[in-house]
Amino acid sequence: MDKVKKLWKVLTQSGGLAVYKILKNRLQRQLMKREHIVLKYHQNTNTRALNTEITYKSYAILEEVPASTKQQLYSLSGTKNVNEMLSLFEKKAVFWAIYQQESVVGYWWSISMEDLKQWYIPLNKQDLVFFAAWVAPVCRGQTIAPSVLFAIINTQLSAEVSVYLDVETWNESGIKAWKKAGFIDVGIYPPLPEAQKA
Repeated sequence: MDKVKKLWKVLTQSGGLAVYKILKNRLQRQLMKREHIVLKYHQNTNTRALNTEITYKSYAILEEVPASTKQQLYSLSGTKNVNEMLSLFEKKAVFWAIYQQESVVGYWWSISMEDLKQWYIPLNKQDLVFFAAWVAPVCRGQTIAPSVLFAIINTQLSAEVSVYLDVETWNESGIKAWKKAGFIDVGIYPPLPEAQKA
């Protein structure tokens, strides 16, 4: 029933096209071969600056996350999903909340190879993998996730840190967007076993 409520919420907030895209993506996920393309940040000469209303904050431990942020996450994604997501802190993942004024409009997670231990490819221990990006349906199409990621890369990370992410191969629009944003192909790999995921 939660999925129906979420689709109804998206339909009322973003319209039928957004629901169509969600359903299309879910069908593609079920029918396509589950492979991942690994992408590495190379450079971006076309970086869009963050909208002045958009801010972000990183949280390394669960206790740092403000109660209001947690409450908004539970409202947006449901108790089960958020509890599973917040368990990533136990694996030393860092949560990057994206805000528009005081409202949560998205998030990123990152983890260093030192804490991840194993991934699709060998990395240096200081390298970061960004994963599980999410942007609220009403804010999609505004390049919020890439703009926040570029801000993080340019202001929070040292030049020695390489940034990686992976996208399922069925997600052609995601792959195209990240390549346009300055990421390059590293290779295509089968899914990681559940025990190895961040």
